[in-house]
Amino acid sequence: MTIEDIVNEIEEGKKTQIEKIRSDFLEREKELNQVFQKEIEDLRAEYARKTENEIRSMESREKDLADLEARRIILEKKSDLVSQGVDLIRNALMSFPSDAAYQDFLDRCAAEAKKALGDVGTLKCRKEDFERIKSLFGTKCSLVAGEMSGGFIAVSSSGKMEIDFTLENIFSEMKPKIEQFVMSRIGES
Repeated sequence: MTIEDIVNEIEEGKKTQIEKIRSDFLEREKELNQVFQKEIEDLRAEYARKTENEIRSMESREKDLADLEARRIILEKKSDLVSQGVDLIRNALMSFPSDAAYQDFLDRCAAEAKKALGDVGTLKCRKEDFERIKSLFGTKCSLVAGEMSGGFIAVSSSGKMEIDFTLENIFSEMKPKIEQFVMSRIGES
């Protein structure tokens, strides 16, 4: 073999090696591109799932917050309506002394006070009711003018027992039941 053949053979070997390296490089580049593309697709799919889950979670939170706010507003409105209803009933009760049935109310309360206390020592009532109260309990009791809408407070002659038949006290004791009644009526609407 001649030098020229040796050089040609070396060059041919180099070319073959270069083609092999190039072929391997292109094959490896293709494989890496496929791997990268798959990783990119997997990342996109994962982020799409995470984003979708976060959106659902945010929607759920927003819906829950909106539902909670709606319930709060409804409860507030119901509470306002209950307060208005209770105020109407209170105003009607406080105007009761101008009603004809008020005298019967005083008669029943006086009988109840006499029964519970026995001897009544002091009575506190509105000035407008002095004559009626005096006629119900007699002159042996002392009458004291009080700031009240109607009714009276009776104190035993020993001073140890007291019964409060004022309209304010009656309303105060009945207020929880009145509120429940009004709320039940609102709930039916």
